Amino acid sequence: MKKQFIKISAALLALITTTTAFSSINANAKTVDYKRAPKEYAAKTITKNKTWANRLNKDGYTFRIKNDPNYYKDDFSKNIKGDKLVNYSNKDTKNFAQKGINFKVNHIWSYKNGLAANIVSQSGKINGWIGYTSIYNKQTSNKKFKNLMNIENKICDQAEDLTFYKYEGKNIHDQKISKLNTSINKDLKDAKKDANKLTGNDKKLAEQSIKETKTFIKNSDIRNLPTLLVGRM
Repeated sequence: MKKQFIKISAALLALITTTTAFSSINANAKTVDYKRAPKEYAAKTITKNKTWANRLNKDGYTFRIKNDPNYYKDDFSKNIKGDKLVNYSNKDTKNFAQKGINFKVNHIWSYKNGLAANIVSQSGKINGWIGYTSIYNKQTSNKKFKNLMNIENKICDQAEDLTFYKYEGKNIHDQKISKLNTSINKDLKDAKKDANKLTGNDKKLAEQSIKETKTFIKNSDIRNLPTLLVGRM
């Protein structure tokens, strides 16, 4: 079992560090030469983001592959043989994206500036690892959530600015921080008003998203991004 994990981890390290479709946490991070990296090193340095993956997993089959080859080209692996990844053909992946096949997220593994998500279709017939930024939440096309998602996108942008200003120093950006806090609080009220217009499961989903947005305001790490906004990058 341990040897198998090392092989899987090594293969995923190759996937995470060689694709250009992943989100860049640090654009200046040095890419590891996988061919020279020991498998044991790969196994120890890949991070399993269990809490993050479990949160997305609870939303079920709500994620889809972006219909853009710039994201999914040579990026969706269907299995691992030994220490090598075997990808779905670009034609198949394009077909999955165009058909709008729904997927559930099982795992999210990261290494330095790369992220990979393990996804499975509702039929269970399509599954594998893909760049995290290659997927998005299907609710993006749901008109009921359009206004709410626009508000939350704005809040998240402001939260990232807030984090930056606080990092540089409250004394330096005191007025900007105050202005952002005022704007965020106003937008949160608007989001709540919008959520109250919904009913049933739609309202529950909206309220959960607002709760996740509040968490992102406190810590604008990608791991805290609201589930509705997955794919916004």
